[in-house]
Amino acid sequence: MMESGSRLKTLFLTMFLGSVLLSISLTDIRMQNILEENYVRRLSLALSNGGCKATPAKLPDPPFDHPVAFVASYPGSGARMTWNLIEALTGLVTGDDWNTNGHGRNVVTVKTHYPQKNGQLVSFADEIPRVVLIVRNIKNAMPSLHNFRYEDKHRLENHSTRAPLEAWIQWRNQFFAEELESWMQHLTYWVDKYPSTKRLVLAYEDMTDDRKGPISAVKIGSFLSQEKGVEPFPRSSVRCIWDVVVKNKGDKTGNAKLEGAKYYVGNDPNEPSSLRKGGTTNKPCTKFQIDSMIGVMTSLKEKYGKNEGEFELIQILDMYLNSLNDMEHDH
Repeated sequence: MMESGSRLKTLFLTMFLGSVLLSISLTDIRMQNILEENYVRRLSLALSNGGCKATPAKLPDPPFDHPVAFVASYPGSGARMTWNLIEALTGLVTGDDWNTNGHGRNVVTVKTHYPQKNGQLVSFADEIPRVVLIVRNIKNAMPSLHNFRYEDKHRLENHSTRAPLEAWIQWRNQFFAEELESWMQHLTYWVDKYPSTKRLVLAYEDMTDDRKGPISAVKIGSFLSQEKGVEPFPRSSVRCIWDVVVKNKGDKTGNAKLEGAKYYVGNDPNEPSSLRKGGTTNKPCTKFQIDSMIGVMTSLKEKYGKNEGEFELIQILDMYLNSLNDMEHDH
């Protein structure tokens, strides 16, 4: 009788342990399936052929206590382009210093023109640990800003129209000195506010270059992903994302124009990049104005040239100096 009871206990224990092991095994299988599903879902954005199928950005989940970085630029330096590029690379919604999308601090980055008068400093600025500083040669950024002013004055669609030459010359002669000073103050504010280890400086000219552009995109993703909650887009498909967002190689409905799947990403599908028409791209400056721009670049190079960690900034300033010197020689 005791032997029979012992056998029953052994059988019961065996069945119990078997059910536990089966439960653990099934749980492991379910977890593996979930992990694989999430992995596939994540990588479905980056196709094996280097293509991309990017979806609209989402709010951080769990919510961010604060954005991971400012994205600072003087007006006319690709702020909207960079906004869309960051959303595509991170999958997270970005915001701006005017809180136009209403998401406040629960965004991955905050676009700002501060301290230029088009921008303002957000109340949680001191909590934001990094900055991506986008710089554009003032000789090109200023005409781009004027195009925006011209569109606004004449109630034209944003990024639709280049101002005529006579309008540029009139505006340039009135505001050149003010805007040159503003451009310099903008750059020095952000370079002085953040150490080089917490600051990524990129040239707009490089970001839009066929060779350097995708490299700049990789730098942005890597820089932002150093903060918790941000995962960069797989490098193999960054070129595809850059093509779509920066070069507008995908239509507004998300249909691919190139081989492979390329879909537009961004909060504003009508403005992936500037598509201005008309007017003229030739926006000349006087010799005095060119010399003034050269003076500013030289001054900035002297100010930061001896600082450790400013190699990229000095390279950008040298590029601008070379371009301005070429303009001076043409006069």
